[in-house]
Amino acid sequence: MVQVTLRCRPKNGYTYTNKIKTVTLDSSDRLEVLLQRSNTNESTSTALSSASSHAAIYLNGQELMLNSSIASNDLDDNVILETCKSPLLSACISAVLRDLSRIQDTIKKEADRTKEQLVSTGIVQVPEHYNISEEEEGFWETKRWNNEALKNRIICMATMKKVLQRDDRYLIHDVPYCHDCESLHRNLQPVWDHGDAGAGGRKFGSAKYLFSPKTKRTGKPSTLYVMLEYKLQLHQEIAAEWNRNSNNNRNGNGNGNVNGNGNGNGSANDTVSQDALEEFIRIDTLRHAAAGEGEAEAAPRR
Repeated sequence: MVQVTLRCRPKNGYTYTNKIKTVTLDSSDRLEVLLQRSNTNESTSTALSSASSHAAIYLNGQELMLNSSIASNDLDDNVILETCKSPLLSACISAVLRDLSRIQDTIKKEADRTKEQLVSTGIVQVPEHYNISEEEEGFWETKRWNNEALKNRIICMATMKKVLQRDDRYLIHDVPYCHDCESLHRNLQPVWDHGDAGAGGRKFGSAKYLFSPKTKRTGKPSTLYVMLEYKLQLHQEIAAEWNRNSNNNRNGNGNGNVNGNGNGNGSANDTVSQDALEEFIRIDTLRHAAAGEGEAEAAPRR
């Protein structure tokens, strides 16, 4: 019997690195065996949460039947299979959530959340013209970054992530594959309109306005739309660099750095990232870790 080595990224692998599980199976084994083997070392809490979520395996946005064999799906050796239909969007949403939470944690006073503070700390990542154009000054209004605004954005992003990953009561929503903000916004509209059947049909009206390519007030993209779109751009840059370095390493002449647009440094030769998506998550995690160290050094000694 032919053996095949497969890799599976669990749902927490869209937030944290080093979560991809490698499993070697017989080509006649069914894919559900891969899920079972991948969850062997998960904590009890993770196992319980996954029990209330949609268990599935995806490849290139297509769900694979769990009762089908590995051979019937013609899977390449060492291929990375996903547990979310839109893995890139899930990872980028996690990155936005990390930024929003960091604002709450590091800039405690609402009055201190000025453009100067948000830009100088590097917490908020947006296109450069938002930092220098007077036309975008409204984006940085302090009241738009108060506790209530941050809380609503975090709830919106967290809900979107759960919908994409079909977690908990959101497993009823089978959102089509999304590859950018435009497709995500379009594919989420039926979810927002339909509401949450698991909670008595509660609507998600506010999400329509918090994540939108064109707000009623300004006609411009919403804050969350801008932040998420820029994360996707950063991933594209990191992926291009990671792929170049991977090709160089295979040819025996790799010596490049992946720096994610200057936010978090890491050599492609000293990282354990298994693909470009994990490299994006790694660099974003390092960015926050480096910022935390800088804040600790700058803090007054007591």
